[in-house]
Amino acid sequence: MRRYNLEVLGTSETHWTQVGQQRLTSGELLLYSGHDEENAPHTKGVALVLSKQAQNALIGWESHGPRIIKASFKTKKEGISMNIIPCYAPTNDYNEDAKDQFYDRLFSIIEKCPTKDLTILIGDLSANVGMDNNGYEDVMGRHGLGERNENASLNPPNIDAALTGLSMDVGPPTIGEISMAIRQIKSGKAAGPDNIPADELKADVAATARILHILFNKICDEEQVPTD
Repeated sequence: MRRYNLEVLGTSETHWTQVGQQRLTSGELLLYSGHDEENAPHTKGVALVLSKQAQNALIGWESHGPRIIKASFKTKKEGISMNIIPCYAPTNDYNEDAKDQFYDRLFSIIEKCPTKDLTILIGDLSANVGMDNNGYEDVMGRHGLGERNENASLNPPNIDAALTGLSMDVGPPTIGEISMAIRQIKSGKAAGPDNIPADELKADVAATARILHILFNKICDEEQVPTD
């Protein structure tokens, strides 16, 4: 972890049983989740290893069986947490009921994460994406190995695919929103294509906001940017 400057490391197939945490001699904290039944087999198992900095940011963590664990961390942004969910998905040769149970649980955990938070899913999803990225160019490169298996092709009906280029049903920004954006412009910034320096825009925020508000409304109404 130190060599690669990692603050959080997720691991799969730990083969540890029970649920708990352990302090390593190197100072990292290990959070683990496995089978909790008595005399359970040493199979599956997931874990998170946290650096000292990550430990200080840790809000809490949850065990969700031998395949899923979740930890929440504070971020520098007040009111926004980061949720990290390591998981170990069943392989293709598992029966459909076992796979459905895993994904149902995983989706339930993700859905409970506040939308304002940053949620990161990591681990071994037992998927081979292959080399053919036709139709997946936005999320997949062209340098995989082998052929795509069933797990890599999953697109459950209750999880929407990522969409791009959507027209959003929103109106023009308000004068207040425009004023806030103007104040956030860095002073001394070079003029853009309109040849108006940032300092001139900020010289009278209220007047600039009113003018831009009229312009943005015109653009929304006519659905085109004025050329003059």
